[in-house]
Amino acid sequence: MKKNFYEILWEMCESHEMIDEWIKQGLLIYSNSRYVWHPDVFSYMGKEQVEIVGKLVKDTKELEDLDSPKLKSKKKVDYDAPINWIDSFRNKFSSKNLGVTGKTTDIKTVTRKMNMFLEEYDYGKDEILSATDLYINTLKKNGSINYVRGCGYFIYKKVDGVNQSDLANYCEQFRENGSSGGYDSRTIL
Repeated sequence: MKKNFYEILWEMCESHEMIDEWIKQGLLIYSNSRYVWHPDVFSYMGKEQVEIVGKLVKDTKELEDLDSPKLKSKKKVDYDAPINWIDSFRNKFSSKNLGVTGKTTDIKTVTRKMNMFLEEYDYGKDEILSATDLYINTLKKNGSINYVRGCGYFIYKKVDGVNQSDLANYCEQFRENGSSGGYDSRTIL
């Protein structure tokens, strides 16, 4: 079975005992019980390391030209860029929808966190909104709606210096089980 670039990169880190070092440097991020590569991993790697991994991967189009600007350039992301459906997301945390004090959080913070989330994860608008409904309905069903997170914290909350995302957990659960899922407070919270 052919391995992808990141699988080979992981093996290289393991074999050279670099995992802890790369975590300290921020190249590997431990989030939601899994490791995630920092988007700028190539700019931190030496050219020799990229070439070793490139030779192992072979036939991978992106790696054919190791001097490609795609591998070297940093992608500038505008985290404050507007999201046309962000109000729909925020409204799910309104006092009218929750039946308790609202937790909408200011639009700038929510937009910034959602843009970060969209860059890190591959969930779409419909999955995000459905997973949010699942979260809120689960809390209502369990009688725990008073403990609902603010919508900004639901997207990301920094714990011990690492961003953790309840939204990502619910999106994953929604993908796996749909809207029925049989969730309880121990499963998700």
